[in-house]
Amino acid sequence: MKTMNRTEKRKLETREHIKAVAIEMLKQSRSTELKMEQVALKADISRKTIYNHFSNKENLLSDIINPILSFCIESVKEIDVKTEINISDITDLCIKFYNMYGSKLNLMYNIDFKDLHDSYDLHKEYTQLFIGLFKKIDDLSYTQIEYRQAAFIVFKTFVPLLNTLSNNENKEALFSNAIYGLLRGLE
Repeated sequence: MKTMNRTEKRKLETREHIKAVAIEMLKQSRSTELKMEQVALKADISRKTIYNHFSNKENLLSDIINPILSFCIESVKEIDVKTEINISDITDLCIKFYNMYGSKLNLMYNIDFKDLHDSYDLHKEYTQLFIGLFKKIDDLSYTQIEYRQAAFIVFKTFVPLLNTLSNNENKEALFSNAIYGLLRGLE
């Protein structure tokens, strides 16, 4: 493995710093409101520097969100091969996402994917795969709502719920019970 020289390390550190600042800003506002100049200012770098690392906002946002989406897609595909899926498969999947990315998953709620050509197809694939899992859940009968609505509810609630439980030593069990109860209550 090639070691980086000081210049390469500094470039990588700057790039990661820019992304970290953008992530913090995206926790407070939607992607449509994010401006490259604001990120540069908050990161304490020049406009030229930010544009040396990211040609535009779409490039910056894609660099942040695409690895998350790719991980989520691969994780869903691992479960999707099963012929029968139960609620615990869904809760385990959400916990896996959270253990890997934590509160960065909040970005999924604040990014307008229709504006991100590089990420739109990944997001669409992830969404379709995630919803498809709910169609296969064998221990739920959807009488009150349809499986798409159940998937949407879990998608919208799992990150805030895990954020809330993050300091609890029994967070995974509490989360699993909460989602199980939620889905059962929606039957």
